[in-house]
Amino acid sequence: MDSEPQSGDRQSSCSAGRCGRRPWMVWLGLVAVVVVYAWLDHRSNTVVPAAFTWVEDLDTGLAQAERTNRHVLVKFYATWCPPCRILDREVFTRQDVAESLANWVPVSIDVDKQGAVAARYEISRIPVILALGADGQVLARAHGAVSPEEFIQFVRAHESKGTTGTKPAN
Repeated sequence: MDSEPQSGDRQSSCSAGRCGRRPWMVWLGLVAVVVVYAWLDHRSNTVVPAAFTWVEDLDTGLAQAERTNRHVLVKFYATWCPPCRILDREVFTRQDVAESLANWVPVSIDVDKQGAVAARYEISRIPVILALGADGQVLARAHGAVSPEEFIQFVRAHESKGTTGTKPAN
């Protein structure tokens, strides 16, 4: 037996003016979600200074590494890349990470601005971290966002690879 809702039934479900508030509450909830999302997105786009200075040109970094008998650590990134921003915010701001790079020349390459360098090292996704010898040869490669502890392990594991010994002082 099908029955149509009675006018009294509709009235009871909207008693005390609750029907009029429900759409307003939904809109308020949506606005709150948008505001929180915008705040989080703004926070993730905020540039956070690293605990050390990046060289932004690979040739300069390689020359510096050759002069000082160090390796080169290259970070390939893009400004629009969320995992890259996570690395910048959660890894490269830490003092223990800066200390782990004492024997390295850190180089930062924006793949959108330096596509030829990215192509040279066959970078097809980001972020990528390369450990290079002073001659530019790849010693190791790490893909994606890593934790500070994983980053420090990566650096330490590849620190002695490809070294030629201490250069004599001139």
